[in-house]
Amino acid sequence: MSSKNVCAEVLAIENNDGWNVIDQVGDMALCHFRYSAKDEASSLRGTIVDTAKKCIVAPSFGYHQILVSDTLEKMEKGFKTADVEFEQNATIYAGTDGIIVRAFMHNSQIYLSSFKNIDLKESKSNLYATDTFWNLYHQSGGPNLKNLFDTSKKYSAWVYHFLVVHEDVLTVSKQPLEQNRKVYMLHAAEVLKKETCVYTESEVDWHKTEMSFQQPKALDLDQANQFLLKGHYPELDTKEVPYQAQPGEYVAIYEQTEGVPKITMVHSRSYHNRYLIKHSRTNLRLRFFQVTDYARNNFKKGNNKERYLGLFPPLEEPGLEEHLISLRSNQKRSLNTFIDKIINIWINFVLAMPLTKQAECKKLLVDYLETQKRVAQKMMELYQRKSRGYQFKHRRIQIILENWYYDLDHRKLSNEKLYQYCYSTIKRETGSSLFMMDKQLSQTQTKPSKLVGSTLKK
Repeated sequence: MSSKNVCAEVLAIENNDGWNVIDQVGDMALCHFRYSAKDEASSLRGTIVDTAKKCIVAPSFGYHQILVSDTLEKMEKGFKTADVEFEQNATIYAGTDGIIVRAFMHNSQIYLSSFKNIDLKESKSNLYATDTFWNLYHQSGGPNLKNLFDTSKKYSAWVYHFLVVHEDVLTVSKQPLEQNRKVYMLHAAEVLKKETCVYTESEVDWHKTEMSFQQPKALDLDQANQFLLKGHYPELDTKEVPYQAQPGEYVAIYEQTEGVPKITMVHSRSYHNRYLIKHSRTNLRLRFFQVTDYARNNFKKGNNKERYLGLFPPLEEPGLEEHLISLRSNQKRSLNTFIDKIINIWINFVLAMPLTKQAECKKLLVDYLETQKRVAQKMMELYQRKSRGYQFKHRRIQIILENWYYDLDHRKLSNEKLYQYCYSTIKRETGSSLFMMDKQLSQTQTKPSKLVGSTLKK
């Protein structure tokens, strides 16, 4: 029987395309939903199954539903937001960007696990960290894992869920710098019970470790609404600030259920807009190149103008301050030309970043414009070499060169006019294509030993 079949039996769900086994260590298999899943598999987020003993080793940490709203509305027996109601015993916490990890002991080994990897000692995410999650956990002050378990045993009845807050894994939170590098205890889940345990009882650590862990900040309704609107800066004057440029954050609502809590994340409109701009990318240069495509759309067609202004409202120029918290609206800002639009995108992009990433992003506008010139120059040099037949990983390079061969081979152009022709082509490339062309051309020898073709000589 395949590991997925065993997992489906243990989890009592259908073995379908809505989920898959995405990591295995020994007899342990990690199950995760696919983003197209619409059934019970959509709540399957990294559950780890022992396929030999047919039991759950580490559960998912609740089901994350995301709502977008700036207010939680009080009701007679609880509260509601975005037409979703919550009982009075639900707990509201201040949202904090980070990664959720789980600590558990299995077969005499202590594991730190994410929802995508069973063992984080060598694992890092391309979407987030530049270092391993294991190292980020320890850099942020996570408790010594050996103190959580009786290491004379082979298995743990309890799994501990932590939130690791580190500058490398911030998404779009504007939390102050001093709040980075913390580890919060979220939940302890009991996965083994004596009456149903499949392991030898004497080999199991049944004890739940009680330690003094840091906890996320609990909020009452008024505090939650203020946090949604102004985040970590309650004294900030936001009267002339469009909601997209405000420092609002998100709150997490925990509803206690049997086992792990059910979690609903409520994004403020400002937090959600920042997320739509950045997503979870760590390659901020690539992401900026991608969003520049909004500047190419003709405002007179369809809803292009509405879409642009929804993400990138016209804002005032930033000053010399090191960190941007918010910016006022500037309705007089011109958005008539491509460069007008791209400058406004850049201002919004920098503002959407965590404070630790803004300095890096302030350089991206000049970098983008210089990249257009650099790619045009290198493409011209390739053309001069008559690089027919050379296979490029990024097909756009080959397509553009072939078009130039057809269009230019019988024309006499000076180097200056040839460059202007090449530059006018490259300026029309999408951001993603420009990024990939620059990446490949930087690894390609383009400069010819001599110019080929008499038509190119002055």
